[in-house]
Amino acid sequence: MCCAAAAYNASSISILAGTGSGTFGAPVNLATGTNPRDVAVVDFNGDGRLDLATANEGSHTISILLGTGPGTFQAPSTTAPAATARTTSPPPISTLTAGPTWPRPTTPATAWAS
Repeated sequence: MCCAAAAYNASSISILAGTGSGTFGAPVNLATGTNPRDVAVVDFNGDGRLDLATANEGSHTISILLGTGPGTFQAPSTTAPAATARTTSPPPISTLTAGPTWPRPTTPATAWAS
């Protein structure tokens, strides 16, 4: 069992491998993008080994560290996520209960009249 923690100000994550006696070994620090905020543990490439991903707030990137064995990982691959654009905002929650489907018409008096 391992533990992974984001080190926000150090722009790294710390991996602590379990010793088998209920304790963890010394942390191993791995570089990520700037200011990692969250860590996810998933087998991204389907090789049966757990991989790590960090959401890096400071650099607006994602770092993927592929697992190579128990508690060890490759150097990170860091990339910016694909941008998605939203040109209009969804309607307020109160308008989702009745009326025509979104996007809402812009004429206020008849916008939600049925």
